[in-house]
Amino acid sequence: MDTTAKTASIRATDGGRERPPRFVSLERQIVLPLGLLFVASALVVGWSMARLHREHLVEGHSAQARLMAESLAALHQSGASREALDAALARLAQDTGLTLAVLVAGDPPLVLASTEPRWRDRPIDALPERDVAEDLRAVLASRRASGALHEESGAFDYSMPSGFDGAVTVHLDAADFAAAPMDAAQRLGGMALATLAACALGTALVVRRRVTGRLARLAANIGREQGLGFVVDGRRDEIHLLAESIDDAQRRMRSLLQQHERLALVARRTNDGIFIFDDHQRISWVNEGATRITGLPGEELLGRRFHELPVATDTDTHVVEKLDAAVERGESARLEVRSANRSGAPLWLDVEIQPLVDARGRFLGSMAVVSDITGATVAREELRASERRQKLIVEGAELGTWDWHIPSGEVRFNERWCRMLGYEPSEVEPHVRSWERILHPDDAQAAWSALQDHFEGKSELYRCVHRLRAK
Repeated sequence: MDTTAKTASIRATDGGRERPPRFVSLERQIVLPLGLLFVASALVVGWSMARLHREHLVEGHSAQARLMAESLAALHQSGASREALDAALARLAQDTGLTLAVLVAGDPPLVLASTEPRWRDRPIDALPERDVAEDLRAVLASRRASGALHEESGAFDYSMPSGFDGAVTVHLDAADFAAAPMDAAQRLGGMALATLAACALGTALVVRRRVTGRLARLAANIGREQGLGFVVDGRRDEIHLLAESIDDAQRRMRSLLQQHERLALVARRTNDGIFIFDDHQRISWVNEGATRITGLPGEELLGRRFHELPVATDTDTHVVEKLDAAVERGESARLEVRSANRSGAPLWLDVEIQPLVDARGRFLGSMAVVSDITGATVAREELRASERRQKLIVEGAELGTWDWHIPSGEVRFNERWCRMLGYEPSEVEPHVRSWERILHPDDAQAAWSALQDHFEGKSELYRCVHRLRAK
């Protein structure tokens, strides 16, 4: 099975027994981070234990070096001879990891005792080890003890004042500092890693059994019911895709519910008649507008076909057949229908047929929106008759007319207006500029004043006598 692209509706079988599909990427994204977390935890634990072990070693060497330095300082302050100081240094070098010890005193300070015999009676500045000389000068100046671990040289030094004018420094072999913490870290880290690896394996098994397996079965069920495909990439796994599909389905459901509520409200309140036909071309739902237009209650309209409606009885048969065919075939159609109401008065209707399909394109039926356009149709016919009468009057009286669209300045001059001035209609620009160009200058102010009075409502009609220049 491809681990980069999976379809949730696919289910595998094992010996005739159904088992959920494996979400490899999901398991990888859960188990791998857990494994990395466990490894990081093991490294942190190992490092912490090594650090703690190193601090214990430093504390032990520091206590040992301090005890040696205090012993030498006590011998010096008690007035011990050089031979006694040399004997004490020899015992310390033999029994411990002492590598260097220097005791200085006096003004200027000279070396009184040292594990290096050639350094005796030398001033500090003449010592071959500059770091030793600097440590002693610092202690003589500050009269404070100090210690430090030098891992690069494998030594631990400790310096402290001795009496009023002396100082002592001791160096211990600390070569085991580099090896001991690493050994401890390896041992402790290995133990922690093994423990955490066992925890990681157990967690992975629990996650697979109780989390990913159940999610796989849930995704398979959703995919089988809704045909959802899950494409796993580097940014999204099956959990994200499953959550996205559920969230998307909820959003669509909420949107459809709101849309249906709005449409139902509009359908109930609209003045138009709305008829819903099922896939058998019979009415399954009507609104109040449909009962008002037909004059019948809603329950008497249910189950009828379009040609069985009262509005179709007094209509042209050819028009009714077209509308019936649109309902039957699931096609769109829009026609004007002349009918009569229950009292016999003329009734003009605008009928629009639209098919209804679901999200998958399956035909569910048709919807007919019937609008009463009787008033608009009668007014349109009266307007046409009035325009015809006006045209006959204008042509009979040989009057020149012009229609001015004031916002755009466009003017429609009739043919008589143009010929009265000796122009052909094609020679006159259909704009108010044409009238302005041929307006006599002496009459321009009076003409514009009359226009302004009309615009301001001071005169009911625009009436003005002025001269125009003929061609």
